[in-house]
Amino acid sequence: MSGFDYGDANPYDIGSYSPAGSPAAYVPSGPSAGAVGSAPSADITVAPGFTPDYGALLQGDPGLAAAKSAAEAAQQSADAARRAAVRSAYVSYGGGLPSGFTDKYGDIDQAAQDAAKGNQFSQIANLHRNYTQSVEAFKKHLAAMGALQSSELAYGMDSLDRGLGQQEYDLGNSFTNQLAGLYGNYAGVLGQNARDLASAVSGAQANVYNNPANRPVAPTVAHYDTSLSAKYGKPIYTDEWGTVYDLFGNVLQAGTPPPAPAPVAPAAPSGNSGFGGYTDASSGAGYEPAPAAVGGGWDVPVANVGSAAQNVANAVASNPNTTADAIRALQGIAAPKRPKSGYSQGSAANLH
Repeated sequence: MSGFDYGDANPYDIGSYSPAGSPAAYVPSGPSAGAVGSAPSADITVAPGFTPDYGALLQGDPGLAAAKSAAEAAQQSADAARRAAVRSAYVSYGGGLPSGFTDKYGDIDQAAQDAAKGNQFSQIANLHRNYTQSVEAFKKHLAAMGALQSSELAYGMDSLDRGLGQQEYDLGNSFTNQLAGLYGNYAGVLGQNARDLASAVSGAQANVYNNPANRPVAPTVAHYDTSLSAKYGKPIYTDEWGTVYDLFGNVLQAGTPPPAPAPVAPAAPSGNSGFGGYTDASSGAGYEPAPAAVGGGWDVPVANVGSAAQNVANAVASNPNTTADAIRALQGIAAPKRPKSGYSQGSAANLH
């Protein structure tokens, strides 16, 4: 079969084909044949694939960004309020830290300790002042009775000392109970932040995964069609959906592409974790967001999608030549019926 000459302006002048019409038998002709190679490619990529960066899309969601900003501001405000309240309570208490107490947030710094020791009207300072006055009054009472050297002195001092110890213990308990309330208020802010962020993550997931523009798409690869190339005297390619292309990827006849993947549908919160969950509409697989506070700021890890859409993305990432049938299988979609030749009408009139 003789080749078709596109003219000197076209670098892809067509040479001759063997009767078998195989790609290896194709030899380009013309002065620019070296630019093409010794044979047409067995496959051509006519449309690039697309694998969404779900992590970036979720982190870029406006609702999630606003929730993270609000949570960080709320935490910073709660930090400052807790620190000021703890220091004020300690200065008012005025003593050393009670036995077993741990300043887990480091609120009681050296300045607060110095202020507490210098507070002459603190609870501890008043307690010791009253103790000293009680001792002096007791000794004066014994001296007036001429019993200052009697056994009453030791007994009375022991009673006063035990009373002092009990009151110090009670003041320490009161102080730690006050701090427990302050820490509880702070934990309440953190808990509300976690709930708000979990809700924002769920909303961001729904926004991202339900957006058709964020569905993974496999690259469209067309394969060299031996019979059509031999019939029309030039390289012809067909893809998995019956679309016919020339050597340059121009569509000569449209095929039937598969439908878009099914969106991810929100479902009721799962389990007793306190965070919202979602179930993929096509696979039924569930996933759940899990926000976590890290280093004073909010880091929101994105859960594994576990869906048909993610399966397609993974398949395409590992194999750019993933076929349309494989994509449909991952999506749970039956393959459409196609003409055996991949060329529905089988006439030269349909190549244009």
